Amino acid sequence: MSLQHPINVLQKMSSDDKKQGPSMVKLSRSSSLANACRLVIANDLERYPPEAFGILDESEWESIIKLRHTKTRPLTGTGGIDGSGRMVPAVGYKIMIQIEDAFPHLAESHLVDLLVWKDCVEHKFKAGGVSRPPELMFPWPYLVHRLQDFGRILTSRVKEKQGQFDRDFWVAVKQLEDAPMNVPLLNSSKIGVVVKKFLKNFVKLCPDGLTDGKSPTPALDQTLQRWMKIAKHSGVEIDDGARKNPAAHAVSPRQQQIEKGLGMVQKCTSWRQLFASLHSYEEEQKSNQGARMRERRKLLDQNRRQIVKVRPSRASRHVKGRFGGGPAIPTKTGTNKMQQLKMESKVTSARRQPPGPMSKPTPPMMVSKGGSAPGGGFAAAVAFASVSRKSKKRAGKPTVVALSNGKRMRIPDGKTSTQHTSALKKRLGMLKRGPR
Repeated sequence: MSLQHPINVLQKMSSDDKKQGPSMVKLSRSSSLANACRLVIANDLERYPPEAFGILDESEWESIIKLRHTKTRPLTGTGGIDGSGRMVPAVGYKIMIQIEDAFPHLAESHLVDLLVWKDCVEHKFKAGGVSRPPELMFPWPYLVHRLQDFGRILTSRVKEKQGQFDRDFWVAVKQLEDAPMNVPLLNSSKIGVVVKKFLKNFVKLCPDGLTDGKSPTPALDQTLQRWMKIAKHSGVEIDDGARKNPAAHAVSPRQQQIEKGLGMVQKCTSWRQLFASLHSYEEEQKSNQGARMRERRKLLDQNRRQIVKVRPSRASRHVKGRFGGGPAIPTKTGTNKMQQLKMESKVTSARRQPPGPMSKPTPPMMVSKGGSAPGGGFAAAVAFASVSRKSKKRAGKPTVVALSNGKRMRIPDGKTSTQHTSALKKRLGMLKRGPR
């Protein structure tokens, strides 16, 4: 089948759907048995094994895919993967790969490529993402056709001899400025010749510039110089007059990536081939990322500073205790283990020694050089800080009762002696009242 523009194919499909009406989606009494079979297959396409589609020819396969695409189209909406609000392809790419691998003659349909594989590319590889750079946006025929459309827009606006340009013109200028380019694409689209001719005619048409103050000359001239630089790097001899610069032959790393991607796209004449190329590109990026991370870890281990030899600083003669108040521990240790044990036990006993009853903090200058200050010091205070002491309860004050004839009677506190409390209170009351 000859290659057609996607817009023309979709317009033809929409006109055919209007002519056929709802008979393609909902069966009527006049529907044939073949349409009924197509409808059943389109509804349950995923349930059939790939071997079941071997009896179909290319036209029958296209009719089933077209019916499936019509049934899964959203009623209303915009955006999505095809501009109509569709969020997923009509048929998954895994099912399509199984069917087309089993029967290669079904993979030659241009209509299936446009209805299914284009949506599969847009769904799995998002435009502008890491897995789909600008040079891998379209198959090669569509990429050439887009550049030719932009060139026709430039040529038509010059022929109209207008002092102002519409929105489509500026969109074309912007797309040409950002378009990835290599020498095969320049030769196939002839866009370099069209832009160069436009710049010459534009100077004759508007020598003073446009009436609205805008001018496409700087952007298109810079784009043309970039394309000439790419051609020079590829070995094409171009006579650009006085614009000779030895540094102009250098190509950036980004341009090298673009030329590599366009080399892959040049082999893709359909959306299904572009899907396969994008899948291999994604796998290559994952493997390269893993290799780069391993190389970084290897370089990090090699450049890390390693300790070759430790040179300890010269220690002082005596090292103070842990808290600074206890006896000092000599740094020189003999070979006799008993001497070390005695030294440690001496330090421990000195720390456990309780402070004196009238001990006062001793100034640092009065502490002996080899021992602790008299009275224990801070280490002894810490050692005995957690020792529980019995708190002495304060005895209650005895109660004194004044009796008659100047007599007094002392009675114990009610908290300590609670026996016969009621009888004692009764007798006190009788003594206070006196004899009757």
